[in-house]
Amino acid sequence: MDLKENEKKELDKLKIGQLVRSMMTIILERDLISEIEIQNLLKKDYSKFNFNVIFPILKKVDKKIPLKDNLLINGNPRYYAKPIENRKTEYLLTNEWKEYNREDFMNWLKRKVSDL
Repeated sequence: MDLKENEKKELDKLKIGQLVRSMMTIILERDLISEIEIQNLLKKDYSKFNFNVIFPILKKVDKKIPLKDNLLINGNPRYYAKPIENRKTEYLLTNEWKEYNREDFMNWLKRKVSDL
């Protein structure tokens, strides 16, 4: 994904959580990353290595338990409440984003997403 300078400036104005939520919603709903990459985003070690985030970026919604329980890790809400659908599977996106994650997220976008 190549960003024009004015597009990059607009994205830089967003808080990191807003940026990631909006971009990941578009990416998943429009099916812009491979199934392999989705599987990678479900892994804790991949998330730590690529984004410096300690929780998996994505988590599959477990329909057997209430949605609010899906958001929790060790009793704390670590995922946004609104699921994002991709290929008939619902995923939750971690809410554990800090400003220092911005560069890693933007680098991942450039490497993995070719058509926004």
